[in-house]
Amino acid sequence: MKRTVLLILLVLAVPAANASVNKASDWLGHAVVTRDGEALGTVRDIAIDQRTGRVLYLAVSWVAF
Repeated sequence: MKRTVLLILLVLAVPAANASVNKASDWLGHAVVTRDGEALGTVRDIAIDQRTGRVLYLAVSWVAF
């Protein structure tokens, strides 16, 4: 039986020297992987602080077996 699990990740956004502007919706559906390249799931939702423009959290879903 497959189960879809929703995981909330807290993200510390650090401005990059060559930062560009993206819409939050552009990130929906993107793959999330570990530092070792192991697949974790996909971005389901994103929250951004409107005042600072920093990412507050990502909601990531994955299928658990």
